[in-house]
Amino acid sequence: MPTKCITRHRGASSQNRVRHPSDIHLTLSAIALCVILSTWGKTEAWGKTEARGKTEAWSKTEALRHSTRTPKCSPKTERIGLFIHRTPRLSSVSSPSGLSTDDLWLTAQLTEANALFREIGVCFYIQDDLPLPISESVMATRAQRTALGRGKRRLHRGQIELFIVNRLEDVDVEDTEIRGVHWRDPRDRKGRRWVILSRIARAKVLAHELGHYFGLPHSKYLRSIMNKKPRRSPPMKDRGFVDDEYKIMKRFWRKMKRSGHLKPAS
Repeated sequence: MPTKCITRHRGASSQNRVRHPSDIHLTLSAIALCVILSTWGKTEAWGKTEARGKTEAWSKTEALRHSTRTPKCSPKTERIGLFIHRTPRLSSVSSPSGLSTDDLWLTAQLTEANALFREIGVCFYIQDDLPLPISESVMATRAQRTALGRGKRRLHRGQIELFIVNRLEDVDVEDTEIRGVHWRDPRDRKGRRWVILSRIARAKVLAHELGHYFGLPHSKYLRSIMNKKPRRSPPMKDRGFVDDEYKIMKRFWRKMKRSGHLKPAS
């Protein structure tokens, strides 16, 4: 509460009263004390407001970070952190059946990815969950994809960046929407790269894009999730990586660890 400074004069009015030097000294001292107390009160109020704002912001971040249930990693795997960057979710987004919220959708993506990467001893977990502005919720151009990773504090060495948007357009085919992409910065295609997922992505799309991150091209194996060709057989639940692909992934995994591009959590 602001400190109120009130001065009162006894007897004659201040206009008619002859002040003694000691009175003047006391008055000036009182005014100085009043200013100090008033400033302290404002500073204390500002400090409380600032602290409360930081606490509320931290609480929201922590709630967002822990709302998604990261599947437990096997003791035999090495854990790689994912920095999640997500835009606000629009109600118009048509999500896969049964995955109508970000929490359900992201948990499904992580569950599938971890099940498939267990073979090479890798498990992914959410290192942090950071908000993106709504202005970045639609990726329509190559420049926009690149700008995602060039933002301030967007890339974290040793971890994988995952950007989640509402719409990801095919930059090669007009008026076509895609589900995910493994994107490289043209300035540094080896060292600066990230994954972008649209919220329409089915549960194994993150695993597919991480397959690219671990060195895989698209393939023609019918059982592989790296095969983009539409087909009914085998069913999606039976698709994954094949042995030849796992060999490539293991080699790239060792290479990324040696270079420090990826650093397993201790």
